[in-house]
Amino acid sequence: MAKPHVVDERVVDLVRALLGGSTGRLKQYHPAVARALVYLADHFQDKISLQDLVVHARAGRSHLSRVFREEVGMSPMQFLALLRVEKSKLVLADRQGSVKEAWGDSGFGDLRTLEREFKKWVGCTPIEYRQKALEQRKGSSIQDE
Repeated sequence: MAKPHVVDERVVDLVRALLGGSTGRLKQYHPAVARALVYLADHFQDKISLQDLVVHARAGRSHLSRVFREEVGMSPMQFLALLRVEKSKLVLADRQGSVKEAWGDSGFGDLRTLEREFKKWVGCTPIEYRQKALEQRKGSSIQDE
């Protein structure tokens, strides 16, 4: 199994909150970063460029990139990939969620990109992740009985 990117747990919590529709944590960020985060969360399924973020964040390209990296700990495009991977994980952990559904819901351009980014961020393929999630659910169901 490949070694995944190490991501600060606060960033993962932020991603999960944004996917859940919560924007309460954004007050702690620079206004341009907060606007970029909201835009990414609202449009992660769309094709997004750094220029799109610059327009919606109302900030210069280098300024937004620098402040975003300082405050979030990664580039806006890395954050977008993480957002898409976390969405994929939610779909795959669902009882009926397939890899194709995860791809369709994630915003990745193609299945190969989903698989590459998933492995980079999670350390396994989407199929391996789904299998582990199903096994864990079976194990917890047996314990609940």
